[in-house]
Amino acid sequence: RDGFLQWARVNKSIQTADGYRSALGAAKDSVYEPDFRHIVKKNVASITLGDLSRVKESIVTRGGAGELKGRGLRQADLTVAAIRSCFRYMLDKPSIYALEQNVSLGLTNVQESDTANARADSGLQNRAMTQLEIGAFIYGLEACKNDIARLCLFFQLLTGQRRFGAVSSTTESFVEHEQYGIVWRIVSKGEAWRALPLGDMAQDVVRQAKKDFAPYESTYLFPKARRRLKSDDRDGMVNKRTVSKIMETMREEGGVFHGSPIKPSTHHLRKAFISYFRPRMHSFEVGGEKLRKEDIKMITHWNEGRDDTAALVYDKNDYLDVKLAILKAWESYCMEGYTLYMQSIQPMLEAAE
Repeated sequence: RDGFLQWARVNKSIQTADGYRSALGAAKDSVYEPDFRHIVKKNVASITLGDLSRVKESIVTRGGAGELKGRGLRQADLTVAAIRSCFRYMLDKPSIYALEQNVSLGLTNVQESDTANARADSGLQNRAMTQLEIGAFIYGLEACKNDIARLCLFFQLLTGQRRFGAVSSTTESFVEHEQYGIVWRIVSKGEAWRALPLGDMAQDVVRQAKKDFAPYESTYLFPKARRRLKSDDRDGMVNKRTVSKIMETMREEGGVFHGSPIKPSTHHLRKAFISYFRPRMHSFEVGGEKLRKEDIKMITHWNEGRDDTAALVYDKNDYLDVKLAILKAWESYCMEGYTLYMQSIQPMLEAAE
């Protein structure tokens, strides 16, 4: 497994390699480590299809018992995909692993009937965060003592991006623009990219991060606070798990999400943005034409499709106009949620005083 993960780190994207690491229970203090215990000391060539099926069954069973988020169904399928990739890698190295056949080929995804039943049973768990819950999240951030992780999470919320997009953002990717303030040039896999003009609060976060974290001398806006090993590179981004654990703490007793049926995670921040704006995209126009639901991708996915990004980043542009309008509306929605939440808990705060 570790040999496969080392290979993936070199030959796959960072997101894919990290996904494999998580799905195979190799992350530190992994919640999926128990699912692999029955095969960790077995010779690779002696692992059977039944052994691999037990891994999947264990994840689904523990998910159904509430030990994992989302009933464990999506995680089970991700683990199945990672196991298949791992066995393909090992099959191509017979001198090392001595595999005669790829037993993982018989490993199937979770059955569709199981998935359908889970959807019927878990509608509350699958919903997006409400405006009040977004307000609770913002309030919960105030108790976060890790300034880097706190600002990173707030920035992710305000921009509607994936956790990795916020974590991996570099200081040079934020361009000062006389018309829009700050424009963020987001680069993803390969040459895919898009330009995103930031709302006022997101711009404040960027400027504060640049100022507060300058002593780290990092290329990343949200830098790695310290090296775990002397051999580690000094420059680096904040660990994704460090950021995620902030929201996990909010689900513990005394946290703003304690007892919440959806167990909010960093993924829910992006989901809330998409769920709110998809049915409202018709409220915005480009070139006199109303936008469609799928046009939400101009914020979350679209590759702008130009080799030279200078014109889009620096020039006034209809798409930049509408993106800025959307993100400003989202910031207002989030802060209205914060106001509503503060009003809802004000009696409790006064009683505590």
